[in-house]
Amino acid sequence: MAENKFAAYLCGGCGIAERLDMGRLAAVAQKEGKMALVRTHEFLCSQAGVEAIRADIAHEGVTHVAIAGFVIPYMAVYDPALMLQPTSPGAGLSLVAVVYVIVKAVLAIGLWGGAAIGFLRGPLNWAERVVAFAAAALLVAAVPSTDELGFAASVLFIAWHLLRTRKQPRKAPARERSA
Repeated sequence: MAENKFAAYLCGGCGIAERLDMGRLAAVAQKEGKMALVRTHEFLCSQAGVEAIRADIAHEGVTHVAIAGFVIPYMAVYDPALMLQPTSPGAGLSLVAVVYVIVKAVLAIGLWGGAAIGFLRGPLNWAERVVAFAAAALLVAAVPSTDELGFAASVLFIAWHLLRTRKQPRKAPARERSA
């Protein structure tokens, strides 16, 4: 069996490269993430980005691909409290706003992680994966009512998954009566 070779691909599209030091991120991925191969690309979602990943799989022996799209910076743009910044000029920092956006971010990342790998408390079926992904997307989107819909979908998904994966109590075998 071939040895695992992990590769990280860092997308610089959508203005990410202008706001973040891609070189430092690549160094962290290689050192801390212990990636054998780290590549940055202008737009991983483009045909050229997909072809670059396919070329590494074919020619570099890559067996596992990690694609970083940086959800947290986008959430920080939509809600500055995530970066411990006041939400409006001249206003102070609200602890409630900070806790709220951190809970949102952690929940969204957890749901996306479960949807991506297909496992939380137990294996996720495809319907659960779709609902988890959608709930996470609603939590991240900065459009009116998406937070409420995202939290509601998250609660429904978690309840559904917990009910589906709970252990059924075993019935004791019936005893035979002796006469």
